[in-house]
Amino acid sequence: MTAPAPAPRTVQALYAVVRGLSAPSARDARPPSTWHLLKLLSARPLRTADLAALSALDASTVSRHVSGLEDDGLVRREPDPGDRRSSRIVLTPAGERAYDEAVARRADLLGSATREWADADREALARLLERLADALLPAADAHHPAQEA
Repeated sequence: MTAPAPAPRTVQALYAVVRGLSAPSARDARPPSTWHLLKLLSARPLRTADLAALSALDASTVSRHVSGLEDDGLVRREPDPGDRRSSRIVLTPAGERAYDEAVARRADLLGSATREWADADREALARLLERLADALLPAADAHHPAQEA
């Protein structure tokens, strides 16, 4: 039996959630893609091309973001041990702190939005979103493969 297509209202609700969590606040003036790049770099140093592939952003866009992050001391470039002609982007301690603070602000926003929910409902939401992410990520990775760093 074929699984039914996702309901349009579920897709619309997911877009609204992403928009709500991505909206810059007064203390968070960077675009949402910046935080995604820092998250990817928190796992390991990456070449700019690999960061672009993993983030599904254009290489020139990633390069502009990286330059700004580098100017602000949130990332640094280091020689790529596998290829002396290229460099890897590394998250600095200041970048780790900035990323952690951005996540904390979004967690606070999510906590406020679900304050009236039962604990079981909040736990179910987390479990189902993790399950959905686990199911979607392999498909996204297949469309945007990146070299291992």
